Amino acid sequence: MSDPLGSYAFMPWLQRGLATEITRVDGTASADTNVPLPVAITLNQTLTATAPLALFGPGEIGGLDPSAVIRVSPTREAYDAEPNYFALVEFDQADLPWRYTPARATTADRLRPWLCLVTLREDELVSFDESSSDGKLAVATVKDAAALPLLDQSWAWAHVQVAGAGSTPPDAAALQSLLATGSETVISRLLSPRRLDPNARYVACIVPTFERGRLAGLREPVVGDAMAPAWTAGQSNVRLPVYYRWRFGTGAGVDFEFLARQLKGRPIPQGVGTRPMDVSDPGLGLPKAADGPLSLEGALLPPGFARQSVADPTASNFETKLAELLNRPADLLTATGGTRVVAPPLYGRWYAKSERLSTAAGAKPP
Repeated sequence: MSDPLGSYAFMPWLQRGLATEITRVDGTASADTNVPLPVAITLNQTLTATAPLALFGPGEIGGLDPSAVIRVSPTREAYDAEPNYFALVEFDQADLPWRYTPARATTADRLRPWLCLVTLREDELVSFDESSSDGKLAVATVKDAAALPLLDQSWAWAHVQVAGAGSTPPDAAALQSLLATGSETVISRLLSPRRLDPNARYVACIVPTFERGRLAGLREPVVGDAMAPAWTAGQSNVRLPVYYRWRFGTGAGVDFEFLARQLKGRPIPQGVGTRPMDVSDPGLGLPKAADGPLSLEGALLPPGFARQSVADPTASNFETKLAELLNRPADLLTATGGTRVVAPPLYGRWYAKSERLSTAAGAKPP
């Protein structure tokens, strides 16, 4: 019996509780500086009022409990990681990456997380200030935003994984049941969308994706649109608060992909893959097939191979006589009191479902 935990289903995002009532759609312009949530109140079934409340967003987050992280890859302080794998971090809380996102998913089922994972080479950092005893977060200053992922694509680098659910994600009721029991089969994951270099040292950092989260983490005045990105293309000396980090290094690129990329195509002579065949006396009463040797082709041929043309009266006569020979058994069986005879087989007759070789124009090639 197959192991049910060996199957996985993935979901692009997850929101729970009051976050499911957010009306602002991700990507829409707004002057909101927080996460508005209108709440209707009814008294004695006659009096109604609307109270404009606000949910916590990235601007109210000052740090991340490191115990929420259950796995990182590459492992901490590893210095032989394979460079063709993306760095990743996993959380035991399935909705954590989207819990403080101040919006709801788009019609395309996309929702940007409020945090993301970045991997930076040591030479891409201007400085790295360590965290302090007063709770101030560590701060990474990045030379160029080109080393950071594109935030309008951050929705693609976070997901929920459900183990043992088959390939189809569970419905809302089943997922709610799993989450209510604190099941370890449901986790969330962030990937760093960066191809690593071989023999390099990196620091992997969980950082905010929205500007209000960046300002809050730096303990600066939190202002601006709740959905404004933490950085944009072309920026330099980008200061980012770091919720969580670890360091690792990559080894030499000597895995299977590296070896496969060492394969190089080389041109080979046109004569490779063929050899001359004497067709001056085919036997069985057949005339010669050509005035000279024909090229016998193999299974492998060089690129740009030009097949030898035999469109001449000699070849046409041979094809006609060959068709008469191969078609003789079928012709005899169609006659009254048909006789069975043994003749050379028609190549591929069973696959082509054909008992005769036709030399007519437009027919299957002989």
